[in-house]
Amino acid sequence: MSRAALFAALALVSAGIAGATPTWTSLQTLASGGIALAPEVALNGSGGAVAVWDQETGPDCATSPASLMCIHTVETAYRSQSGAAWDSGHAVARPGVGARPQAAINAGGDAALLWVHDIGRDRVVQATLRRGSTGEFPNPNDLSDSVLEVRSHHIALDDAGDAVAVWAQRPVDRFEVHAEIRRANLGYWGVATLLSRAEVNGGPALAVTPASDAFVVWMENGVVESVHGTISSGTWDAPVALTTAADAEGDPVVAVNDSGDAVAAWQWRDQPRDPTIVQASFRPAHGSWGPVANLATVGRDFAHAPQVGIDGAGNAIALWTDDSGLRSAARTTATGAWSKPTALTHAVASDPQLAVDARGDAVAVWIDAATKSVDAAVRVTGAWQPALHVTSAQSSSPRVAIDDAGDGAALWNAPAGSDVDVQAADLAGDWEPTLVNTRRPAVDGIPRVGRTVMCDRGAWEGTVPISYAYQWRRSGMNVRGATHRTYRIRRRDAGTLLACRVTATNPARTLAVTSRPVRVRPLK
Repeated sequence: MSRAALFAALALVSAGIAGATPTWTSLQTLASGGIALAPEVALNGSGGAVAVWDQETGPDCATSPASLMCIHTVETAYRSQSGAAWDSGHAVARPGVGARPQAAINAGGDAALLWVHDIGRDRVVQATLRRGSTGEFPNPNDLSDSVLEVRSHHIALDDAGDAVAVWAQRPVDRFEVHAEIRRANLGYWGVATLLSRAEVNGGPALAVTPASDAFVVWMENGVVESVHGTISSGTWDAPVALTTAADAEGDPVVAVNDSGDAVAAWQWRDQPRDPTIVQASFRPAHGSWGPVANLATVGRDFAHAPQVGIDGAGNAIALWTDDSGLRSAARTTATGAWSKPTALTHAVASDPQLAVDARGDAVAVWIDAATKSVDAAVRVTGAWQPALHVTSAQSSSPRVAIDDAGDGAALWNAPAGSDVDVQAADLAGDWEPTLVNTRRPAVDGIPRVGRTVMCDRGAWEGTVPISYAYQWRRSGMNVRGATHRTYRIRRRDAGTLLACRVTATNPARTLAVTSRPVRVRPLK
């Protein structure tokens, strides 16, 4: 498919509509004219979203995108919450060819964009961050030195507004992983930190909690490496190896929930000529990475393009393609074991994408290799529903995201004549879970030393009776003995991020959701 035959489409996923087969409706155009490539979207817990894409305009774009007669613009659109109207797409920067912009958004609506800027022979990583849900993005900052090549660049925000960007760069003859942090209390980007220790041949990938824990995974000479950082303090721990043998391949992926439970996955082969399979490792909050699990049969399944997600209780989901279709496996916190793979489709699939909400519901999108259509499936209470076609033929590059309520966004590319349009469409389907958090818990009261605050448990729906348990958390860690609904703030809490975690249990399931953290103020 030619570049001129692509378009980007953005779809909103509506949850809570029972008894119907999911269908895509109500297409809207967010931008038109020219060629819009590499669309991405990010959502926060309430459905606030930012979309970004590379807009090409000019007579040479269809055949020579690097020509001076093809202008590349990073464009973005925003909506305040689920169901709200998107604002008009507007330009942020002119980065040149190969920008591949990325986006992030936090609970307060702060948004950040990251892309690669073409400066002739070299490349520079650039970022811009907007405070709040309104206003323009300021002029971008250079995060990297001028290097020959940049790949796998990502950006994320915590709920306090701290930002982190990671990327792989090739200054001369080998790739390195770098990270740079922008602390909200300082208001500017710091100095890039070298995270890798040897030649990088995969990644990095990035995942961040609302309370400022960052996880980066990459591959060094076939060994999967991971590092944990704290964005709010601007610090990184020493890297640790997740694998011992240098047999990993491709780009690893990582996901983390609000509590800090993390899961990573990658491709691996036992012998040089063996098919690749997917491996995964789980890390409990404030713990260590666990044993590596094989998610498919060694020597038999040619698996690739893994994706991972994790819910609020630490249950993980993996998704990947193989020669016979699209498969998924799940790891439950209760057993600590991964399930046998199940098939979402037996048609050959490519470019799978996965999003998981705090309840454990999930949505997956992918390309049907035969029809080149975007297909989708939803997973409710542990079971994948039948897949359906979302777009017509000749689509590509699907993307998907999901918020706390199960409302989400999926992106894809599809032919639109000689232009590329950014569009939006609704998806209504059967998302009826048995226990749902409909309003996130919150810390109620003045967060000051000496004061007593209460945990507003939020709103829950599901089969009665529902019981609730509470756990107060300080900067992402459980406060020992603080398991009541109220909490008296102590001197040691000053300056930390305080949150409460509510665990709801009914006959069907147990679900834990953590409030947004608040900064504790000292005594006057």
